[in-house]
Amino acid sequence: MGALTWIVLVVLLSAGTCLSAVDVNWLTKVVKDLTNEYRVTGQFSLAAGIPLEGDVQQILKNNPYVKAKSNAGQNSGMYRGSNVQVESEPVLHVLARDQVYTSKDLIVAKALDRDIHAEYQVLSNLESLTNSENFLLLYSTLSPCSRCVMESMYNIVDLIESKVKQWHDSAFVFKTVYDSPRNLPVVPRKDLENILVELGRALGGLDKVYRCYKPRNGEFVCHSCSVQGRVSDICVNNDAVPGGSGKGNKHGDSRGQGSLQRSNSGSSLSDKKLRGGSSSSSGSSSRSSSRSSSSGSSSSNLKTKKARYGDQSQSRGGGGAAYAKTDQAEQA
Repeated sequence: MGALTWIVLVVLLSAGTCLSAVDVNWLTKVVKDLTNEYRVTGQFSLAAGIPLEGDVQQILKNNPYVKAKSNAGQNSGMYRGSNVQVESEPVLHVLARDQVYTSKDLIVAKALDRDIHAEYQVLSNLESLTNSENFLLLYSTLSPCSRCVMESMYNIVDLIESKVKQWHDSAFVFKTVYDSPRNLPVVPRKDLENILVELGRALGGLDKVYRCYKPRNGEFVCHSCSVQGRVSDICVNNDAVPGGSGKGNKHGDSRGQGSLQRSNSGSSLSDKKLRGGSSSSSGSSSRSSSRSSSSGSSSSNLKTKKARYGDQSQSRGGGGAAYAKTDQAEQA
């Protein structure tokens, strides 16, 4: 083999190393630490700017979920303003005021209503994270719904494309497959796959999408949603067994035959042309009824936007009902 060929080969191998997927062991520890600290009731989402090859301990210290107590047993922390929170104010207090918690290294949000989901609010406030050279972790309790990745006014794909790709590296992590909207048919498997494919396309690759959760009677674990370039079974099937054949889908073969209707149109996600190209303790999932607003964009502004466009929603809760999470889906 000629010298030039060897040089080209070395360069290609080096590039491949730089573009390798996230270290799953590191990601597992990071997500476990974050979800152990931020035990938000119901569906929520967060974004964290994590130092490369670092951990989240400083983030947890800067952004406590509940107010710490001093040695004298008195509550500590200095707060200011009604619409602005400082890093010493507990995350729980901000969420309780129906606001999005924002700081220089963490954003946390709950759903405003059935239309304005937690992921949308987090991504809308992503500018508050100050160091794009860090690793950007996007976390959601549930996997995205079809409307979240399609051309609706609250879709997250456009926000990801405009804001996330500038980061050094990133990953989107979810806990439970959102396959059972309340009062609506089970989401077809093909739609679940297409949702993740579109999400991966926006992020720069399906290998940037993960499912992290604690299986029943098992240890907390993270799995890539990409297996040989295709969507892994564990990311579209809450009953999938890691390393299994992928045939444990409780919905049977018919699950992949139907399709969710796109909001205000007759087309389905299964038929939509993509732009550009583990068993779970929950079993099934539905959205919570939690509300929050954005510190960077007030709830009134979001509702004005909703009124201007009209109600385009295909509720994650279904049938216009508020989101409701099952007791099983609340288990860690």
